[in-house]
Amino acid sequence: PAFTETIFFILIYRKIPFEVSAVGSLSSDSTTMSGPDASGFSEGQQQELLQAIETMQTRDSMRMYNNLVEKCFTDCVDSFRRKDLDATEEKCVQKCCEKFMKHSARVGMRFGEFTAAAEKQMAGLQGK
Repeated sequence: PAFTETIFFILIYRKIPFEVSAVGSLSSDSTTMSGPDASGFSEGQQQELLQAIETMQTRDSMRMYNNLVEKCFTDCVDSFRRKDLDATEEKCVQKCCEKFMKHSARVGMRFGEFTAAAEKQMAGLQGK
């Protein structure tokens, strides 16, 4: 298979779970951060906010996919003599994708921890 088809296969058909959280960062587990509190907005403003968040998520998802393709292609593809990947290149792409997704999950988890700590600190300051 071609390079992008291989990455698509790894992400979709192997069912490596990933989703974009409400803040636009990618995480590899099924837990997402809660979205922004939109209770003070009108119905139209809430729809605009949700649409803006969805656009950010789509953009972030595409950026992550493009970064994944670029990194794994640069690291794994050595020869342009064939249109298909050889076994070594395909294995490299597979490992690269898995590492990239694990790294993204770890970054998302750390970001969530940082955000939770900041929210806790803000709540403590407001309580004083």
